Amino acid sequence: MEPSKMTTTAQSWGIGGLGWAILLVGCGPTRNPTALSPSLDDACIAVNAHACVQLGYLFAEGGDSGKDTALAAALDTRACNGGAIDGCVNLGVLLVNGAGVGKDEARAVALFSTACERGAALGCSNLAVLLVDGRGVGKDEARGAAAYAKACDGGIAKACSNLGVLFEQGRGVVKDEARALTLYTRACDGGYPPGCYNEGVCFEHAEGLIKDEGRAATLYKRACDGGDALGCSNLGALFAGGRGVGKNEALAAALYQKACDGGAPVGCSNLGILFEHGLGVGKDEARAAALYTVACDGSIVNACVNLGVLFQQGRGVSKDPARASAAFARGCALGDQDCCAWMQR
Repeated sequence: MEPSKMTTTAQSWGIGGLGWAILLVGCGPTRNPTALSPSLDDACIAVNAHACVQLGYLFAEGGDSGKDTALAAALDTRACNGGAIDGCVNLGVLLVNGAGVGKDEARAVALFSTACERGAALGCSNLAVLLVDGRGVGKDEARGAAAYAKACDGGIAKACSNLGVLFEQGRGVVKDEARALTLYTRACDGGYPPGCYNEGVCFEHAEGLIKDEGRAATLYKRACDGGDALGCSNLGALFAGGRGVGKNEALAAALYQKACDGGAPVGCSNLGILFEHGLGVGKDEARAAALYTVACDGSIVNACVNLGVLFQQGRGVSKDPARASAAFARGCALGDQDCCAWMQR
């Protein structure tokens, strides 16, 4: 069984998670939570619902003031009851996560729904996450898409990207790759790095448009620079193959390392290939095996195949038929037919 080739992730970023209501009109939190807390505390005691929202956020996120999610939940409840809709949104997030309050996704759905109806775009976005996943409410992708559309129109870039995923995959809406691309562009331009990644995937793989790997590279760089690990990995693959950019395996290795460190197993897998074959880095089969292990555990089938080959041949690791078999079994479970065939020998 031959080692697999380096790959880019060809699927769009999954639906993004919940968001906090942080900024309030005219009184967003400063860079120094400790300096802000005393005045907010006085205001909240005086029943200023918006001050309670900000104070609750500080305790939910921690920082110099210390993290106290139970107190955050109490403050957000007070804010929500006092008419500050952002407090309702943040209380919903705490309820979904079971942070400082008992986990109650159904109640969170009610809070997000009310917030959305009252014009809080982030409430619409968070409501959509739960509707699409069927958490705390019956799964309803069509209603989720409508909520994402409202949030996107309200300036939530993440919602634009998530709505793009639904249009690309035809979930809850009629499949429309051109509209998906428009939404990814909107999300990217709005400062949401996964939107740039998704837009890059479209151009790399010519989904609904003319293939343009150079443009894909530019978009992946924007995503990577913004902290999107998959963007780093896909950009690395373009540099490794000289597709849309000049071939540069050393730079590819650096990008794969950044992706791997950022939690993208495919980056670990691709970096392992470079170390296994000494491409852009010194050959180091032991390090390749370690990277393949991380990636295989992260469900990257190519890494399981490559790890199995190393254990089968005793390269970089002690020859170990049992561990080779385990790696191939994992690959088979992930859908690799060559691994399945090997298991049947």
